Amino acid sequence: QMDEPQKETHLLSSAMSDFLSAAATSCDASLLMNETVNVFDDDYDNLAEEDSALGHRSDNVLRELQSFTDLEYSKNKRLSCIDWQPGSRTVVGVSCVERMDMDKRIDNSRRVTFSYILIWNFADPIHPQLVLQADAEITCFKFNPTKTGLIAAGTMNGQVLLYDTTEAMEKLRQKKSAGSSGGSAGENSAGSSAVDIPMVRPILSSSLENGHKREVTDLQWVPVLSQIDVKGNVVGMSLTAQAAARRAEKQSGDDLAAVEQQQPQLGGGGNVKQTEQLVTVAPDGSTLFWDMQYVDTKRFDNTWVPFFAAPLARFTGGAEFYAPTSLSLTGKNSTEFAVGTEDGHVLRCNWEGGGVQTLSQQDDENAIRHVKSEHRSHFAPVTSCCRSALLPDVLACCGDWSFTLWNDAHGEGPIFESPYSSSRLSAVRWSPSRHAILLCGLADGALDVWDMLDRTNEPSMSQTVTTAVITALEFCQVARGHGHLLAVADDMGTLHILEVPRNLSKPGNTEEKLMQGYLQREIGRVAHFESRQTIRNAEFMVKERMRAEQDLARQEAAERENNASDAADAEEEARIEQEESQYREMELAFKQQLGIVPPASDAPEK
Repeated sequence: QMDEPQKETHLLSSAMSDFLSAAATSCDASLLMNETVNVFDDDYDNLAEEDSALGHRSDNVLRELQSFTDLEYSKNKRLSCIDWQPGSRTVVGVSCVERMDMDKRIDNSRRVTFSYILIWNFADPIHPQLVLQADAEITCFKFNPTKTGLIAAGTMNGQVLLYDTTEAMEKLRQKKSAGSSGGSAGENSAGSSAVDIPMVRPILSSSLENGHKREVTDLQWVPVLSQIDVKGNVVGMSLTAQAAARRAEKQSGDDLAAVEQQQPQLGGGGNVKQTEQLVTVAPDGSTLFWDMQYVDTKRFDNTWVPFFAAPLARFTGGAEFYAPTSLSLTGKNSTEFAVGTEDGHVLRCNWEGGGVQTLSQQDDENAIRHVKSEHRSHFAPVTSCCRSALLPDVLACCGDWSFTLWNDAHGEGPIFESPYSSSRLSAVRWSPSRHAILLCGLADGALDVWDMLDRTNEPSMSQTVTTAVITALEFCQVARGHGHLLAVADDMGTLHILEVPRNLSKPGNTEEKLMQGYLQREIGRVAHFESRQTIRNAEFMVKERMRAEQDLARQEAAERENNASDAADAEEEARIEQEESQYREMELAFKQQLGIVPPASDAPEK
């Protein structure tokens, strides 16, 4: 190594100057090339697209990586809902309900039963990592997208529950680190049993009188930018953050912009840019909004209560409501949402506009109508509504034997209706990486893959996953390379983890543009059909009017003909009567001439 004087002498030498002069041209060319060409770009991705048509390559098959079932909690039960832990590729949750018909469920209604959410980790395919217990059957649940330790769930009796798994997960990590440091990891794994699985109870639960009156069919966490206040207005913060902001604004007199700078200290010391509100729907016709900090402090147990409700009243008026079975939020800074119902309707709704805050007010005939449009596109309950992550304006709904595609920019009806399948559809999900791919779960255990750019008259590929009824589908949003994982649940208690092949995961360079073009063509086709339908309706009305005029003319002509015929008949009868009278007179005169009848003058007087 050189000291400072030697470095300075070396840098000021003629040899260094000659080297720099000689290398300057090459350095300039290299820098210019770096500015022109992205050296970090993958050249293989920029090659010409290969033939990725489905059904023509062996790597199109969805390969099953793993399956999960628990002999105590999930075997021979129906898995009602699936959800992946946000940010994780190895943790997935599933809820289990009993396979009972209505009569048996009524017989068991007075018995104390428990339902569970099983949290599975790929590290242990035999035992679940956590078990979340509830006093009623859990129909749906969702991980909090920002606080992954929080899980919201809806139950069969209309309650909404909130779980916090942070403490249980921390104990598991401490136990694992202690076992590995003590050199007894092998003993712990070999001796693990269902007794060692942590059991988590809800930290918040709604009361029966303040919740839904029927089973909770779907729930979703409200996006951060779409969180609302008690009047249904989008404010982008939770109720706790709103209250703290009002207090800070009142104390300091600063404007809202200055208050928002203090928001990271609000809401229990956490970052307020977190999801703390969720929305639930049930067939009782109500849409309820919940905030994690909004509880009834008048009760000793701090019961969870909704802070806002939007009833879905029918257009017929009165106290009749739709029966929602599935829900889809727009995902934007908007108050609009879509709902599928029990009778096959797809509703376009808006919770803004002074919705009621208590369920007792939902019977008011003068309440604000939150349903903006309705369209019946299915003949059975809408089992699933899924919005594309790559095309947020496109919504897919499935029910009976078909699925439909909807676009927010289009009017009331769907822009595409699929042909009827051989089996009933139970779930539908858009691909998280390809714009034109969606998957449908069938009641016969098959999985249909639809490529909207390949063909629309039939699925591009169909694969049997299980022999039981598929009840739920869910993609893992965390991709590794170009691959995705798909979780498939059935009604026999088995959770299947499938690896999506490369052809179904890697999008083409122009796929988004082609899909947008296809959607615009479908919108134009439907708009043209509707315009032609309007013209046809006008033509039909003209034809009906002409037909009515012709019928009236024929009726009048028939009446005139009948009147003329009656007049002719009357004249004929008068003529016959006149001839009959003349004949009688002639007969009488003839008889008088023969002396048979005396003359009228010789007739004896009476």
